[in-house]
Amino acid sequence: MKEEYYCPICGRMLIKSEIEGYSFQCSYCDEDFTESEVIIKTEENNEKTEK
Repeated sequence: MKEEYYCPICGRMLIKSEIEGYSFQCSYCDEDFTESEVIIKTEENNEKTEK
């Protein structure tokens, strides 16, 4: 299952951080985040279910 990580401030997709102690960076907000601070979306969360 593929996971994508999004900024909790602006909602844009994050990139890997080069700062020690942080996992992700938002290029737009210029902020670094740990994994516990970000929004994680998986393919399962994004699929629409038909009833």
